[in-house]
Amino acid sequence: MKELYILLFLGVAMVLIFCTLSIGKIHKPLSKYAQRLLNVSIIAVLARAVTLIAVSEAYVSFGFSVFFSTIDWMLLFLIDFCFIYTNGKKSDVAYSILTGVVAFDSISILANNFTDNVFTCYPIITDSGEFYFRVNHGWYFNFHLTLCYSMLFFVAYELIKGIIHTGKLCRSKYIPILVCLVIIVVWNAVYMIFERKIDTSVLGYGVLGLVMNYFAIMHEPKDSSEDENKSIC
Repeated sequence: MKELYILLFLGVAMVLIFCTLSIGKIHKPLSKYAQRLLNVSIIAVLARAVTLIAVSEAYVSFGFSVFFSTIDWMLLFLIDFCFIYTNGKKSDVAYSILTGVVAFDSISILANNFTDNVFTCYPIITDSGEFYFRVNHGWYFNFHLTLCYSMLFFVAYELIKGIIHTGKLCRSKYIPILVCLVIIVVWNAVYMIFERKIDTSVLGYGVLGLVMNYFAIMHEPKDSSEDENKSIC
């Protein structure tokens, strides 16, 4: 089963690479924001794969550190993406402060190998004899979670605002991305609450990449009552 998850995570990374290459061929203002988000997602998925492949606690701990820190940047870039995607108004001062907080959080997590204040790793062996490392969260991890969920809440707020304030046909650009995010968050919450062996919500990143590739970049809703070649969004 462990080998299957490794292959699935590597497959998700390949899907994300395909998406970022596809988006790179489409010259839209939104494309560079989507590519930046997907590139960081690739790093997160590969780092999570390392935590399954490695057998040394030091390498596993480093993999988790990279994974948790890149989640910060994924969400920050997702906020940036949503501002452009929904035509929202971004406060440069607030965004700069948030970037500073994310940078501080990332540095703190990457330094965890020396401090152990964010998490520690411990090995478990299943009934079938498979070997895994699980994470025991430290006191600082609560700050990391609060920061991540705050950014997720803001992203959801921007997408919901876009859904409410746009025409019926244009809502198809926002709803699929919002639904994917909600599913990934719930999926991850189930992993944390029930302390499952592997956070399989990472698989959702591939689905989100495909959804973003199509609905945000390629999909252009058109009103059949108007010119068939004219986008209405």
